[in-house]
Order: sequence, then structure tokens, then C-alpha cells
Amino acid sequence: MLSLQACNNTNQSEGKLTDSIDVDKTEVDGLIDTTKIVSENGIEGTVFLEKAAKADLLEIEMGKLARTKAANKSVKEFGALLEKDHTKALSELKLLAQSKGFKLPASVSNTDATHFEEMSKMSSNTFDKYFIEMMVQDHTKDIEFYSGVSKSPDTTISVYANKILPTLQGHLKKATEIADKLK
Repeated sequence: MLSLQACNNTNQSEGKLTDSIDVDKTEVDGLIDTTKIVSENGIEGTVFLEKAAKADLLEIEMGKLARTKAANKSVKEFGALLEKDHTKALSELKLLAQSKGFKLPASVSNTDATHFEEMSKMSSNTFDKYFIEMMVQDHTKDIEFYSGVSKSPDTTISVYANKILPTLQGHLKKATEIADKLK
């Protein structure tokens, strides 16, 4: 669902053109070795900031949808939590991106917008189960990514990743608890 793309990025400090990366996490067996992306290509700002922003935007919009569409009170409350926490994380990410001269995406992708439209047409009970399972999967992937990035040689990125990890872990725990109750 989320992909990392950085093409023909210029390494500002050395004036060199870096290698292109086109990785769709859903098509990779196992985990992306984020330490290699960070250290070998020197584009951790581009890769991390873009992926983190896309994930936050997705979670914010999914939270809004859950607040309005869900039938289950716990799902609605979880949606509100996602919206609040990921809005805060995105605000902090914007400051980090600004310090690195990187412009973050401002909205979800067309693919995600289409997916939201499809989800909004589901019955409330179907939506609840689908949404929570999706949140378990998304947060599992996000935790794997942030855990790898938390070891970045760029201390501003590693500090940010380590700060956000507990929130993501809390979301995963809560989503798993809700999923178990909905079964």
C-alpha cells in the first residue's frame, strides 16, 4: 500500500547524483533493510520523510473515516486516537523536513483516496473488522520501518523515529485488542 520512491536525488553536501530507489514494501519478501538505504545511498531524508508523511496522512484520514463510519464505539475511539496522534506526529515531521529543506506530500495518494471511497461504502460492521485488521497490518509494517530507521546515522532522524515508535507500538497493541474483540 505504501511505497518508497526517490529518483535522481542530488546529495546536497557532495553535489553527487545518488542511485534511484523504487521499492514497494508489499512486493518485498521480508523487511526492507533500512540501514542499507540510509547508509549506502545517503538519501535517508528523502526516503524516510516521504514514507513517514504518507503513513501519517493515511492514518489521519483513516482515523477520520473510522470516527464517522464505524459502528463499534472502540473503533470510533481508536479512529479519533489515530487522527490526534498522527496529526501531532505529522506536525513534528514537518519541522524535521523543513530543517532538511524537504517538502512533504500534502495529501494522500489517489490510490488511497479511491480505497477510502470503497471503504466508505462498506456496511459499518464490515468496515469495523476491515479497518482494524488494516490498522494491525499497517502499524506492524510502520513499526518495522521505524525500528530500522531508528538506527540511522542521521541523529535528527533516529531521534524522531525513536520518539514516535512507542506511539506506533501503542496503536498496534490497541488495534490488536480491538480486533480480538471483534472476532
